[in-house]
Amino acid sequence: MNTKLYQEKLALARGNNSSNQFAEIAGISSGNFWRMQQGQIAKPSTLEKVAAARPDIEFLYEELMYAAGYSTIIPDSLKSQTHGEKEHRDLFEAIPIVTSLLGSKNKIINNIDNETWLFPQKQLEKGRYFFFRNNDSGLEPHIGKNDLILFDGDKIPKDGDIVLFRIEKKVGLVRYYRQINTKIIAYGVNPLFPPDYFNKNNVDILGVAVKAVVDL
Repeated sequence: MNTKLYQEKLALARGNNSSNQFAEIAGISSGNFWRMQQGQIAKPSTLEKVAAARPDIEFLYEELMYAAGYSTIIPDSLKSQTHGEKEHRDLFEAIPIVTSLLGSKNKIINNIDNETWLFPQKQLEKGRYFFFRNNDSGLEPHIGKNDLILFDGDKIPKDGDIVLFRIEKKVGLVRYYRQINTKIIAYGVNPLFPPDYFNKNNVDILGVAVKAVVDL
C-alpha cells in the first residue's frame, strides 16, 4: 500500500467538502470515511463509490485501487511518478478471515474453510497472515466494530502494537498491547471500554495487526 498516495487521492476526491459532506455525497459512513483518511484500506466497492462521487477526476478509481494495494498495474496518470516501473499484475493469495478462535494457533490460521480475502501474493507469506473481524467498539474511532484487521501470526508484539488477544481459549479481544513485568495490559481508545489486565501466562496473543480494512 502507498499510504501517502492513498490519502492524497482521498483528499482530492473530498475537495472543498467537509468529510461528513463528502461521505454523504458518496453514500458511505462518515466515520469510516474518516478512518480511510487516516490510512485504513477500504473495500474496492467503497473506493468505487468514492470515485463515482467525483466523475470529474479521471482515473480516480484506478489510482485509489493502486494506492490501496489491490492492483499493481500502474494507472497511466501515475507512470511519471513511478520512474517508469514496469507494469505487472501479481498473483493473489486467499487469506482466511478467522471466525473461530478454538483450537491451536496453527489450526486457526490455516483453517481454509473460512471466508477469505484476496491480497497480492508477494506481500504476504502463506500460512502466516489472517484476517479477524473486530468484534467490539473498544478501538473506535480508529478501528470500528466489524472492520477487518490483517494480523501477522508470527510477529512478536511490542508496546503500542494492536494485537489479537484470545481469552479462555475462545474469545477474541482486539486491543493495544503493553507489558509490564509479567502483567499484560490490553487497552483501547474508547473510554467506555476500560483496560484489561492479564498475567502473561493466562492469555494467548494470536497476532499483531499490520493492516485494517474499513468494512462498509
